[in-house]
Amino acid sequence: MSRASRSLRALRCALFVPLLGVASLFLPPVLLSQASAQAERPDLEDAGLATYLGEALTQPRIDGVPRPETVVGFDLGSWHLRPEQIETYFRRLADASPRVALEVTGHTHERRPLLLATITSARNHARLEQIRARQRALTDPELNDPELSSGIDTGDLPAVVYLAYSVHGNEPSGSNAAPIVAWQLASSRDPEVVALLDDVVILLDPVLNPDGLARFAHWANSHRGKVAVADPEHREHREPWPSGRTNHYLFDLNRDWLLARQPESRARLATFHRWRPNLLADFHEMGRRATYFFQPGVPSRTHPLTPRATVALTEEIATYHARALDRLGSLYFTEQIFDDFYYGKGSTYPDLHGAVGVLFEQASARGHRQEAPDGTVISFPFAIRNQVAASFSTLEAARALRPRLLEHQRAFYREALAEARASKLGGYVVGDDGDPARLAELVDLLRLHGVEVRPLTRALETADSTWRPGHAVVVPHAQAQARLVRAIFEERVDCPDETFYDVSAWTLPHSFGLPFAAVDSAPLADLAPGGRETADADQSRRRGSFAASPDALAYAFGWHDLWAPRALRRLLDADVRVRVALEPLDEPLEVSGTGSNDSALDSSVRGPSMLGRGTIVVPLGIQDLERDAIETLLAEVAHADGLDIVGLDSGLARARRGAVGRAGSRRLGLDLGSPSLAPLRRPTPALVVGESSAGTGSFGVSAYETGELWHLLDARYGVAVTLLEADRLARADLSRYSHLIVADGSRRGPSEPAVEAIRRWVRAGGVLIATRDAAAWAERQVLRADEGREANGGVPQEDPEARPRERAPDRLEAAAEPPERRPYGQRDADAARDLVSGALVEVELDLTHPLAFGYHRDRLTVFRRGTRVLPPARDPYSAVAVYTASPLVAGYASSENLGRLAGTPALLADRLGRGTVVRFGDNPAFRGVWHGTEKLVLNALFFGDLVDNTTGRTDD
Repeated sequence: MSRASRSLRALRCALFVPLLGVASLFLPPVLLSQASAQAERPDLEDAGLATYLGEALTQPRIDGVPRPETVVGFDLGSWHLRPEQIETYFRRLADASPRVALEVTGHTHERRPLLLATITSARNHARLEQIRARQRALTDPELNDPELSSGIDTGDLPAVVYLAYSVHGNEPSGSNAAPIVAWQLASSRDPEVVALLDDVVILLDPVLNPDGLARFAHWANSHRGKVAVADPEHREHREPWPSGRTNHYLFDLNRDWLLARQPESRARLATFHRWRPNLLADFHEMGRRATYFFQPGVPSRTHPLTPRATVALTEEIATYHARALDRLGSLYFTEQIFDDFYYGKGSTYPDLHGAVGVLFEQASARGHRQEAPDGTVISFPFAIRNQVAASFSTLEAARALRPRLLEHQRAFYREALAEARASKLGGYVVGDDGDPARLAELVDLLRLHGVEVRPLTRALETADSTWRPGHAVVVPHAQAQARLVRAIFEERVDCPDETFYDVSAWTLPHSFGLPFAAVDSAPLADLAPGGRETADADQSRRRGSFAASPDALAYAFGWHDLWAPRALRRLLDADVRVRVALEPLDEPLEVSGTGSNDSALDSSVRGPSMLGRGTIVVPLGIQDLERDAIETLLAEVAHADGLDIVGLDSGLARARRGAVGRAGSRRLGLDLGSPSLAPLRRPTPALVVGESSAGTGSFGVSAYETGELWHLLDARYGVAVTLLEADRLARADLSRYSHLIVADGSRRGPSEPAVEAIRRWVRAGGVLIATRDAAAWAERQVLRADEGREANGGVPQEDPEARPRERAPDRLEAAAEPPERRPYGQRDADAARDLVSGALVEVELDLTHPLAFGYHRDRLTVFRRGTRVLPPARDPYSAVAVYTASPLVAGYASSENLGRLAGTPALLADRLGRGTVVRFGDNPAFRGVWHGTEKLVLNALFFGDLVDNTTGRTDD
């Protein structure tokens, strides 16, 4: 393009590209119609504020408020902003403009600050706390009871809008639009902008995911040439594993609004509940084949708990976005692909809080310029421009609909409380399952969401359980967060559709592995009195106990508690010699209550009687460390991890005093020298990461599931984990590692040299842990291939599943029935029925197996995604868990898929040589919140090499 052409094009953009669709603020109607016809996608050379703001640049400005390019050193859109550049600009902006207040709400894992800019008029800033308190009071139905005269007056109350940018780090147009939006709001003296700031308080979060954005910006900028290349094969557009989408631990932060496992999520939730905004705009990007999306989503996939009034407001707000993008000539779509079902996303979480959440998805350049399949070129400035436009159309809608948005929020909470009071459902009781730490974590999460939780004050009998004070809490239904309570606790199977953009179920007590039950409204006042008093998570958290005894020969603690594996890790790290009980150390635990909802355990059955299978024993007579040092460490562990650590005063089970050895005819447990007390070694695990293209095809692992396992071991339990590149498997010294962990990913498996190295390592004593698709190739290439090798004189036999099928796709089996004719338009719905996009299913555990130590109920709810099933068990003792005959607990799965799943293994463990191969059919660490199944992973880590060979073992 010649310099003259570029100049003409830049001038045309400056004249005809209005600000974000609040075009009436900046351009007369006659020019708007011209802009609609003449606006073009700006090229890279056109980057600059004129590209985004057009004639708005001519508005009068507050003196001294810096333009973004003067701070970062380049026109926005010509390079990708790094988080620290955005931070620097917002700090300068807050210093220069009386309309902007900046705060740090938290920090990421990589210690980057999480910023929040509050932008409104100086008049509103002077009364900001009063505005916040009144806005927050709209969500309190007691204060807004229509029978009371003290209802909140919304006449002069501004609407609150939360602008949330780039929760996925490699969807950067949002975060790069944020400084432009902020500068216009912070500096313009135009009367319409001034009026907007009087009517709206804007909470602007410029970078929801700083760690991911930093990763992506570095990649895109590192591969940007002087001449931008639009070829999709250009390296700039081929971001390597794990990509910048996720945060430090590779979590998808957009799925973490409800689960709140990550610091970024907890910080934004604190902001959300401090303000309870009326409208939240969530800015994303999607693939280059699309245009621009904004909600509403697919109508049939709106969650039934979302009021129709919320949908109606979303539809009206959409007209503002449509007008803004029409003026720019940008194409868009609604009511397709994306839905409003899972409440754990930024665009749906607000819908359960009397607000309106709106998702924006912009076709991505994934760099600076990229060619779309239709031959057009998506440029980074073009993507930024659309996000700027949608930001201001959101603000325009909020200002115009302010009275309706405020009244909608008031009505939402009034109606929710009225419905709850009229319901027969009084609430839910949740027990600690003998593990107060898990209940404490759930209570902490509920409180973060503003849910009222009360301590149980008297014993409660339900259909199959007894719940006791001190070991259970009650979550009332009749509270302001009534609809959120329903969403968290319900076990919905009557889903409105068979297709889901995300998961179809997320019942949180199941994810924590806690028993719970619905309670009728009649007895609730007696069960948990105290009005609106909220139970503190600390009320459910045990401090632990330890008392050094001169008579103790050993100390022991049970394996049932949440943090017992962390305590064991601390001991092993300190070189303490530790043993684990393969049989109950003392009289078996008796649990009150029966059935799948066993009650919370009474305090009388805690302590020594918790010493069942998996009990950790520290014999003092075999240690290299001094007794005092060990006892000091045990006292620290007991306090830090909430454990009851008891002393054992005799090596003979029958002779132990007190409750540890009870008189009677039952077996009294193990003597301290029993071979059923197995020594444990300190695990040195390696977690496979990345991708490899060695051999005949590529192999890689899921970044999500790998990150979840990394977070589980490293962040939660403090286990040092080597991140081992997939392409190093054939060359690395695997003997350094006790465990090799491979998450779901490629079904093909590593190259043959890598597989051969893994086989040798397992046979020498290593423990291979594989999940989902990785479990399939572990079965096929490690276990079966090794059997074929032994049966054929050590010569490996070709595995037909180890390479792509070469069979012609249109070849029919001779005896096959012709397929039933179906409408072409029904193909997506038919395909959805063949999927399990995320449901809760039940498995039956073998409580005697080392991988099930710490569980005392043989029924466990797991998270299920996908249709792949593990093969039948190799011997009668291999299946640690199997899916029950009727496995569905909540969510959607077709009857055909449920039939295929029923009775198949969910967790298998087999001996191979001196090592073990562990295969999970599901993801036991799903999104960092599935605490009910995470102990299965920790058992595989600490006890995996204790699995016996049950097929003709010979002793060494």
